[in-house]
Amino acid sequence: MSHEIARGDIDQIKSRDDVVIVTVVGVGIHERPGVAARVFAAIADKGVNILVIAQGSSECSISIVVAAKDGDTAVKALHELALV
Repeated sequence: MSHEIARGDIDQIKSRDDVVIVTVVGVGIHERPGVAARVFAAIADKGVNILVIAQGSSECSISIVVAAKDGDTAVKALHELALV
């Protein structure tokens, strides 16, 4: 990683301890338009800020990182969301 910093590819590295990862998993979610939008909207509607978004390499999961204090709220928002 020091080479990437020396070249300017990476500006700096920061870490946080006060976050959680919430993952939505489902076969075929990458084939259904609007799934990610509905996931993000459901969480935003509860006032939770998404810090990081990632899609799994298998394309059957979407992971988000939120503040630890908002983890339960984000999970509950997703449980209320009917993606079927």
